[in-house]
Amino acid sequence: MIKLPHARQFFFLLYGANGYTGQVTARMAKDKGLSPVLAGRNEGAIKALAQTLNLDYLVFDLSDTAQLKAALAQVPVVLNDATHSNILLNQ
Repeated sequence: MIKLPHARQFFFLLYGANGYTGQVTARMAKDKGLSPVLAGRNEGAIKALAQTLNLDYLVFDLSDTAQLKAALAQVPVVLNDATHSNILLNQ
């Protein structure tokens, strides 16, 4: 089960945090005094960004229903910055 290590004020789940938009969002949120919980599929990228910004992180794929439900149960708000590059390329 996914469990956040500690409670923080002003937090939300930021899925897709390791992409360009997600990184910008994470840094801006941190600068504004917010504590996003960084999340995504790429553990190495998510962990590195979380360590740089001193934020919590979760690693899971949106297709894993059990992990998704466990993550959602711990946060009041989700911001989804994830996208598939093939969607953007086909437009």
